[in-house]
Amino acid sequence: AFTNISRVPNYDKYVREIRDLSITTSDIDIFWFPKLFKAISDNYSKKSLDILSEWLSSNDSRKIRGVSLLLREASDSFLFTNYDFIGKLILAAQDISEECLRSVQSSLFGIAVSGTWHRSVGAPSGRSLQLKQSGKEISDKFDPSHPAHKFYLNISNYGDKKIREERQKDEESLDD
Repeated sequence: AFTNISRVPNYDKYVREIRDLSITTSDIDIFWFPKLFKAISDNYSKKSLDILSEWLSSNDSRKIRGVSLLLREASDSFLFTNYDFIGKLILAAQDISEECLRSVQSSLFGIAVSGTWHRSVGAPSGRSLQLKQSGKEISDKFDPSHPAHKFYLNISNYGDKKIREERQKDEESLDD
């Protein structure tokens, strides 16, 4: 990554250019744009998220989906530390259409569950526990009618499901 790139003159201009290009992407760009954005955003700095936020009131499905595309390389912890931004993104998607909401939530859910999972036999993975606990804590910060409440509750439920699966797998391996 480009450490402290957000301090470079015209930084905002570069981030906006990448953001704007993200909605004219081809299939190959869908792979590379999130990687490029992560590098140039200074690991999703406040300034870069402010620039993405400019699109949240656009009422344009391509732009809202573009924001979720640019976040694909974020870590799962990003969802929990930036829940206010994520909540606004999900709400903006809901305001456009059910299909836009599903697309954005699917992309964001992929952030939560992708990556490596490590654990010791007999113990749930730290990742499963984090998803279960943090998802529940964050869902409680939103009104139950807010779509982000359900989104974070789904993350919590997924973590709980993974814990049960891990426990079952351990029990099966002990029976062998």
